[in-house]
Amino acid sequence: MGEVNPDAVFPGLLSADEEELVEDMLYTGVLSLDQLDRIFLDVVSAVGARPWWVTLRLVAQVKANWAVIGADMLVRGVDATRLSLSGWLDVALLTLMRHIRPEDSTMFTLQLEAPPPSETAQVQDKLEMSPEAFLALAG
Repeated sequence: MGEVNPDAVFPGLLSADEEELVEDMLYTGVLSLDQLDRIFLDVVSAVGARPWWVTLRLVAQVKANWAVIGADMLVRGVDATRLSLSGWLDVALLTLMRHIRPEDSTMFTLQLEAPPPSETAQVQDKLEMSPEAFLALAG
């Protein structure tokens, strides 16, 4: 398994005509490289069914421990060609958790789910609840 190539995901998964349109948008300044990167991260979040950083960290953990985790998944009949990415990640996470000492599982989960600094403010905004929303829960 190689490194993740954002261009292979977006615009790489588009048709040739759509990919050319994205390239034109980049050249004319309608689309910035930062926006292109954000689209890639949004696609990874959508197909991984979890925040992009969790998806990429899970893939990295499986890759780093492939001799054990990959083998365990293969022995149990996990076929990546028949699963969605989110389904495969669910199995991978379960497999990783089975191989982690119980006393290390909380730290592993915290490290896996911790948003990167670039996302911390955005995540915090999503977690905060307005007083009205809180009172609606109580009522």
